[in-house]
Amino acid sequence: MKCKLSFFFLFFIASTLFAESSWILGATAFEIKGKTESSIVSSMSEQLPLLILENISLPEKRRVDTEEWRDRKTEELEKNRGALFTTIQQKVLSRDSILFNEGITSQSKKEIGLLEKEIQELLHSYTNIQDSFLQLESSVYPDTYEAISFWKNDASLLYQQKEKVTDLDGLITGSIQEVNSFVRIEVQLLLYPGNRVQKEIVKTGSFLNFEQIAEDISSELAAYITNRKMVQLSFDIQSENISSVTIKIDDSIFNRNQEYAIVPEGYHSIWIDAPGYKTRIINWNFTGKEKYRVVVTMEKEIPVNLIFQSSDENNEIFLNGLPSTGYVNGLPVWGQILLPDLSSAFFYVQGRKNTVLESDNSYVVPLEQPVKDLSMLIEKSRKRMYSSYGLFLISLPFSMISYGNYVNEYTSWSMGYSSGTGINSTEKTYLLTTGISVGLGINFAIQLGRYIFNVNKVLPQEIYVE
Repeated sequence: MKCKLSFFFLFFIASTLFAESSWILGATAFEIKGKTESSIVSSMSEQLPLLILENISLPEKRRVDTEEWRDRKTEELEKNRGALFTTIQQKVLSRDSILFNEGITSQSKKEIGLLEKEIQELLHSYTNIQDSFLQLESSVYPDTYEAISFWKNDASLLYQQKEKVTDLDGLITGSIQEVNSFVRIEVQLLLYPGNRVQKEIVKTGSFLNFEQIAEDISSELAAYITNRKMVQLSFDIQSENISSVTIKIDDSIFNRNQEYAIVPEGYHSIWIDAPGYKTRIINWNFTGKEKYRVVVTMEKEIPVNLIFQSSDENNEIFLNGLPSTGYVNGLPVWGQILLPDLSSAFFYVQGRKNTVLESDNSYVVPLEQPVKDLSMLIEKSRKRMYSSYGLFLISLPFSMISYGNYVNEYTSWSMGYSSGTGINSTEKTYLLTTGISVGLGINFAIQLGRYIFNVNKVLPQEIYVE
């Protein structure tokens, strides 16, 4: 019995020592700023933080860096200092009560002496804690990783805000303000202990689209919840006579007055726009270094005059979603041909590699006539293809059986078991059924090719300007 108890005790101690600590994340109901009469906005106060939590995928690990370790050590030292100060006060009161109540006697001197010794030891410990506070400012701790878990292990529960948070490491808070038919949402990620703001996000959008807003906020918070390392991005935009440049990093506009942007390491999408120049899009994994210099050479947009040739004058032509005017501010361009019966086809116009386009020239773009009722044509081709495939499968057993009969007859005759009178008939049957299977197989291959050909008509026509 004692062995069993000792085993369970050791197992408990080992599991306690080696258990991985958790970084607990929660979210509280958002505050509604100003007056609102919309029931949707009122419900968003609780639904939005819950949606943000639901879009955070776990399991994940959080990197606990030096700053966060300092916050934790500071909280621990403050608790110890408060408890020590309370103990010193109690000891001083005990000493003073003995002095005033019992007077100076041999017994009281002995008790006061013991208390004085304890007080001095406590004061020494108090001084050590004060020194620890000073050392903490220059201390550097190695990065550690903790498993992230939701408050009470449930993403469907909202945290009830307290005056002092002690059971969370991270808290998502925010506010919602209605502006006409839109909402302004401010979100903060707070770290505890320390009540430090790690990330602030401001989003504006339609209150009917708050699910997408919640997904965008979760995606942006993910890097800060896991506390990925930060990298610096500086930009060198090379172009001639450029007036203004707009740089967006993951849908957030970068302030050009700043020397560099600070973003979490990992994949980021950078959009660079300038009037009169083509938009540059850069997708890159910024991992492995602390600083990156993004060098971008902007290309001028060339207004091109395109003349579209269609076999039917009644067809309507759209470029980039707008009715065609014949002029395009640079290539490539998406287009659509619309027939009077509302049948349509898409096309994609681009210049060939190393083609130099002149803005004062006109370029002829031949367009294929869209197929009427393309969906019906595809459906007919699909039915023919499956029918031919079914007939081909049905013919295979007859071919195999007739071939087996022919082999049996031939083997029986060659070994002298039969006269061989049935060889000719079984051979003819075998050749006939095999020919039928081959023919049906060829037909299936043709129908499959026609089906693929018709389906490919759905793809946009690729047109190159010469």
